[in-house]
Amino acid sequence: MKLSQSCSLWCCLFSLRTWRSRRSRGTGTMGFQLGTYGRIRLDVPVYPGTRQLDRMSFVVALSPTAVFDYTEDSENLEPPSLTTGGIADTTATVLTDNSFSNLEPNVRVRVTVYSWHNDGFVIAKYTIINTHTGAYTLPWGRSLFPNRATPTVGRRCPTTRRRRCRTSSEPDRTHTSA
Repeated sequence: MKLSQSCSLWCCLFSLRTWRSRRSRGTGTMGFQLGTYGRIRLDVPVYPGTRQLDRMSFVVALSPTAVFDYTEDSENLEPPSLTTGGIADTTATVLTDNSFSNLEPNVRVRVTVYSWHNDGFVIAKYTIINTHTGAYTLPWGRSLFPNRATPTVGRRCPTTRRRRCRTSSEPDRTHTSA
């Protein structure tokens, strides 16, 4: 009986850990968190601390209407991982893409965060991989959102797979009246 209870508890904890898949670490003077869909957060003095940067995420555009971004397109391919040693004291990485939507641009983005003990900075490296059959010329950049007083929950809407579901009380902004 004790074996089955401990197995059930371990499975429950493993599921919770997988669902909240994000990696946090600090340098001693600041902390960072790398989230499942490639979001980077920065806190001072360590994580969790006073949030300085709520979200830094990657954006790549094929056209004004075909944009890969955190809010609409980013889907997890590999969960965030954390390693120590190597070229940095701590390295966190995650791989995302937008394959679930079948929308262009077809890219994979690997986000890697490097940190060193007692330094007041981290380095974020973005590796863009074209998964389309043709060549792209893509402008890219980062979205930066400083700390805000009331952060939103980053769960996906089960029907549209968007970050936020529209409630029935909100107006439909896709149609304009004449």
